[in-house]
Amino acid sequence: MQAGGWPILGEFRPMEEFVQASFNVRGGVYKGDPLVGTIEDQKARERKNFPGIGSSYDKELDMFVYKKPEHFPSWTLNVQKGEWQAPKQEPEDEFIHDWNEEGQEWVKTDLLKVDTELPWQQ
Repeated sequence: MQAGGWPILGEFRPMEEFVQASFNVRGGVYKGDPLVGTIEDQKARERKNFPGIGSSYDKELDMFVYKKPEHFPSWTLNVQKGEWQAPKQEPEDEFIHDWNEEGQEWVKTDLLKVDTELPWQQ
């Protein structure tokens, strides 16, 4: 966070309640130059996810976690990635799969995966 923002934020809440995060991190993977930034910037990258709507900060794990998918009670939190995952790994093929909670399995759809990684994320 830019230094100028701290005094303003401190007017609303105690400064100890604020936690820095990196916009370039998702699922525990940082998509940026690892050598750029301060020690605090590097710590922010370790918080697994950039906070967003439906996410919360887990102080014990020191990371931002998105809300557990409500229709998938069998999913557990992968603390290495900061993501919810199914009990079985999704098949690695060219198709998109949907999780069937009742059958506890991935179901192949007719949709093909596309490469969504942008050039600066490589």
